[in-house]
Amino acid sequence: LRNISPKQPTPSTVVHQKVNKSTTLRRQGLQKPVIASKDNNQSAPIAKRSLQPDFARVSRAQQAAKSPHVAKFQATTSSKPMEIKSAPIEEEITKPEPQEINRSVLPLSQFDMALQGAQSHEQKLPKQSIISKISKSLRVNTRALSMGLALFVVLSTGILFARQNMSTLAVRLAATRAGVEAKLPGYKPAGFSLSGPVEYSAGQIALSYSSSTDDRNFTITQKKSEWNSQALLDNFVQALDKPFQTVQDKGKTIYLFNGTNATWVSGGVWYQVEGESSLSSDQLLRIASSL
Repeated sequence: LRNISPKQPTPSTVVHQKVNKSTTLRRQGLQKPVIASKDNNQSAPIAKRSLQPDFARVSRAQQAAKSPHVAKFQATTSSKPMEIKSAPIEEEITKPEPQEINRSVLPLSQFDMALQGAQSHEQKLPKQSIISKISKSLRVNTRALSMGLALFVVLSTGILFARQNMSTLAVRLAATRAGVEAKLPGYKPAGFSLSGPVEYSAGQIALSYSSSTDDRNFTITQKKSEWNSQALLDNFVQALDKPFQTVQDKGKTIYLFNGTNATWVSGGVWYQVEGESSLSSDQLLRIASSL
């Protein structure tokens, strides 16, 4: 059997090597630049340029003869060498001073023209309407209040119109059923109003009026008839055997009797106004004229 000896360890100096220090670029192999001479085409080292002026050269330039024909030399009277002082150059930064702008010369823009022509601030505030004042006092919306008032006016007008035309419609309906050309009088004495329904029968209708302050009343009866004014006088007025008065009004012959009663014939209809109404003759004639 072969005798195997254990492996010897490697020394640490071999494994851990020292780190070299950082160095710059080495220029030992480069040559110094030279300037070629005009005479022998040999290279001469580049001399550093001095910032100081050559006083000898400047002195020679000042002693040189100047031609009188050159205008730029005429101002030179002193032959002293020019003293040149070296001083650090400092740039002075000057800020431009702000200039005042005359705005009256500049053209006006559209915005400025609109401002000059604005007159809304001179207008007077509109006065508040009554509806606005009421809405503020009641703390409700103005639009809702306006709509409510408009609806109330429409309903009130409709009710009033219906009440005024209800009597006319009732008279027309009764006249149609009775078969007589009856109508509602256009004049109504003050304090009187139509009371109760329109009464009708074959060939006649009756309208009853009563006072709103006392028990006075009267009735207007309209009957279909073929009589004329003379037949009415002979068959009805004289048959009453009471004093009467004859009045001609707008082609109608009206007979007044008993102080508050009247009768006449017009268009095939016999009209009678009767009752304890205390109406005057003028009121009776106005009723007859409106029928």
